[in-house]
Amino acid sequence: MKRVSLLLLILNVFLVSSTVAQMQVKGIAAEYAKSKITLSSISDFISNKETQLASDTINEKGYFNLIVSAAQIKNLGLESIQKYILRINNSYSYLYLENRKYYIVEFPAPEYQASTNNEVELTFFDLDSTDINYKILGFQAWMDTYLSDIYYTKEADHAEFIKKIQLFKQETADAYSQDTSVFLLNFIKYSIGQTIDNIAFLGAPSLIDKYNFYFSNNPILYQNDAYMDYFKGFYKRYLYQLAGNNATEFYNAVASSDLPFADSILKREPFFKNPELRELVLLNILREEYYSNYLPKSGTLQLLQQLQKQSLYNNIKKIAFSLYIQFNELNIGSKFPDIILSKNDINDKLSKLKGKYIYVHCYNPNNKENISELKSLKKLQEKYGQKISFITLYSKNEIPFTTAEQRNLELITWPKYGFEETDEIWEQLQVKTFPYYLLIDDTFHLFSAPALSPTPNGKYETIEKTFYDLDHKEDE
Repeated sequence: MKRVSLLLLILNVFLVSSTVAQMQVKGIAAEYAKSKITLSSISDFISNKETQLASDTINEKGYFNLIVSAAQIKNLGLESIQKYILRINNSYSYLYLENRKYYIVEFPAPEYQASTNNEVELTFFDLDSTDINYKILGFQAWMDTYLSDIYYTKEADHAEFIKKIQLFKQETADAYSQDTSVFLLNFIKYSIGQTIDNIAFLGAPSLIDKYNFYFSNNPILYQNDAYMDYFKGFYKRYLYQLAGNNATEFYNAVASSDLPFADSILKREPFFKNPELRELVLLNILREEYYSNYLPKSGTLQLLQQLQKQSLYNNIKKIAFSLYIQFNELNIGSKFPDIILSKNDINDKLSKLKGKYIYVHCYNPNNKENISELKSLKKLQEKYGQKISFITLYSKNEIPFTTAEQRNLELITWPKYGFEETDEIWEQLQVKTFPYYLLIDDTFHLFSAPALSPTPNGKYETIEKTFYDLDHKEDE
């Protein structure tokens, strides 16, 4: 009853003001008081690069308010409708936003999380039936229920299953025939393609049927996540589907950084009539194979640079640039950046710990989840601190720490260094949430990121098994 009253209160408070900004997300996250919440756009669904648009510190009552200005929308060229991501600590949720609209949501407590991968389901309040979130959630629930009701007929009565599939498509077409949202209609089209047309059954659409219906003569919908999900599924690991000697020749094209040659090889395939689509598939292949160590990395990076400069399509250029930056970021096995730990001493660098494995603990002193791990972390440091170096990098802001926060910070008896929330170190280390851990090997190369934490994850794994193995390495 208390929770219901609180939600009614926040609803009444937020309804007082309507559209102050071009886009606004207000809400409550009662279990995350004093934590930071961010709203980011997804620049593209190949590199999955996120661009932070707004942030707020959740107040003591659990309220937050995120505002995206008209200038930001214009400068970033945001679509009228697209997918965004909300993050608090290690939890995140997706939602769709429309320009000139505001949203009221509840970010659920950890115990109400919908899955074990830190994704949570938002609760929307006062959501109009014309809103894109309302429509998408309604369609997905309908499709899921329909499929679960008929799936048993796939084996029991194949003809009935095909009939029901065709009936669903017709009912969907009729139900949304009057809807004017181009984003929604395309979302439905490619969701059906991903969920229904990919079911293996006698009479299912062939690959050429799918290509002709979903790709041939259709524009590339870069900001429609359903389109991009279908695209990545259709062209998944396409390098290993290339006919004849095309795969070998493609390898040679990448090794020699020959973009025209790579394009000509893909052009031989039956599903690459559109030159822009070919370049998108090329980017997807390079993304998929970069960490497999099959394609030469130097050739991959040079092809990305060429696409960034030579492509006729702005979206291709942007994705190529994002992937190039991503591949040059901190990766497993790469030399770790020699961070200056003290603003007052440029010689105080992380590399001073080289020679041992280094466990880097990224910490937010005013976050419950961070604090709850300190005792486990302290026990590990006491047990393995002779063989493994521990170091804490913590965030600080303009507001002084409370007595409790300072007391928790003092529990950390190993080296610790504070950095402003806006410091570039967090981006450099790719720290998006706290707590976050990295493990550097004794040659100062990145061993694991994110590294396991001192407390069990969803698979009951902790970093202690790694520490134990390292501690007994010499015994072997």
